[in-house]
Amino acid sequence: MRTDKQNILYLFLLIPALLIFAETLSFGFMSDDFVLVQRVRTEGFFSSWGGQEGGGFFRPVTVLSYVFDNLLWGTRACGYHLTNVLWHLVCSVLVFILGLELFRSRDQAISAGFLFLLLACHTESVSWVSGRTDLIATAFSIASVVFFLRSSSLCLPVFLVAVLAKESAVVTPAVWLLLLLKPSAAGRRTSLLAIAGIALAGGYLIFRISYATDIFGDIQAAGAGISPLSALENTFRYSFRVFIPPLHGSLRPFLERFRFIPPLFLLGLFALALYSLRGKDLHRKTITVLLGSFFVSLLPVIFMSVSLFDSRSERFLYLPGVFAVLAIVQWSFTVFSRRNAIVFLAAFSLFQGTFLYMSNRNWKTAGALCESIVLQGRDDRPESYNGAYVFRNGYEEAVLLFSD
Repeated sequence: MRTDKQNILYLFLLIPALLIFAETLSFGFMSDDFVLVQRVRTEGFFSSWGGQEGGGFFRPVTVLSYVFDNLLWGTRACGYHLTNVLWHLVCSVLVFILGLELFRSRDQAISAGFLFLLLACHTESVSWVSGRTDLIATAFSIASVVFFLRSSSLCLPVFLVAVLAKESAVVTPAVWLLLLLKPSAAGRRTSLLAIAGIALAGGYLIFRISYATDIFGDIQAAGAGISPLSALENTFRYSFRVFIPPLHGSLRPFLERFRFIPPLFLLGLFALALYSLRGKDLHRKTITVLLGSFFVSLLPVIFMSVSLFDSRSERFLYLPGVFAVLAIVQWSFTVFSRRNAIVFLAAFSLFQGTFLYMSNRNWKTAGALCESIVLQGRDDRPESYNGAYVFRNGYEEAVLLFSD
């Protein structure tokens, strides 16, 4: 009877999730999408590795996915969005598998998979075709962590695929090292694999630094502020936003004046969570390792700011969100009874899904705006619509694409 009730609860979560993501298939292309798709169509695979104007990127695995989409779908945006949704489903299943490896509990693993599936801060990664880089890199990064925990040398080539999808996955071996601190995780073979992973990441970084012309210039051109203060502020912003949906715009004047409010709120929650774990040292250590993995995963984007009021830059939370989800699941099953933890996490997942749906509406409107502006030859070209990119760039490519 208990299993039947749980299955009904999981079905209750799965149906709205499928409906939310099915709607994205009706979305159009937006901003960078036009650049990526047009480059693949006109210049081919090898010329597209570097992204727009060839600057700063080396992502052949992600570009290859656009090549396949172009072969299958041509200029039909629905197919590209379907690919994004499928990658997101793959990532959610991999979070479930990773949860099984870490917790040895089916209930905790399923709760983690559903929460990750419906997390509100995934809108930009899933609903924007260009957000796919984070989906693919995260999928292979999680898979490499699973192989690492199973002491399989497959973790090394899978990690390499992850960094060839997006550079930020280079921190994955550092996550392996942190997981060695988890009880019962350490072993001679896993330790050697972690060392090999660090060496592979170091070799990749040397290659990337020699390949890039101006790394710091690229970072600043992307809108980042290279200073310890901006890194600290961004760390709080990312930590605040991973589970808290975009705040209403009416709060902007207040929070711009009292910028210390979100960090204080976050520190208060963190202190309360630590207090609730008193006397449970084993679980507290696991949660600490997972939180450490969250912050390590933020390092590649620590100079990039995420918005408190819309979905811009939420894609940078996609990989770190894996470890934040696993941490809150472990905390829930530690401080609550098994039944109450499942109910709490199911309700929290529905809460996240509600805001995911609301943010998705902005991306749907942004796609419609792009098509309307090009087809009607309008002069007004907004950069974004409530955080969803319209023509931040890509207008010329959009004209070419719609004329095909």
